[in-house]
Amino acid sequence: MGLTLLATSIGTLRPHLWPVETLTAKDGYPEYIGMVLGEGALTSTGARVSDPMCIDNAKCLAKHDIVGFYRDYHPSSHFWPLQLVETGIVLAVTGLAVLIAFRLLKRRTGAVA
Repeated sequence: MGLTLLATSIGTLRPHLWPVETLTAKDGYPEYIGMVLGEGALTSTGARVSDPMCIDNAKCLAKHDIVGFYRDYHPSSHFWPLQLVETGIVLAVTGLAVLIAFRLLKRRTGAVA
């Protein structure tokens, strides 16, 4: 149960453990290699629209003031830094669990004099 919770938590936190890269393009979503974290459209003011609803319809894009598209992602070069951060978190949680276990063991068995 504890390992499943830790694995799920790490998976949920993964996108936020390292700064993301953003690609932009005028026509459709930009090409990438890596893990996508978010994508959508950009207006002429630079505002982000997460679900533009009309990707291939020029009239619809003009109506909603959409001038381009963006994609937030972790490129493949972020693989090892993310792995190191995740490993550090797992080691810290493991160290905390060992400390708690030894404190409980000492409390229940008593200190040897």
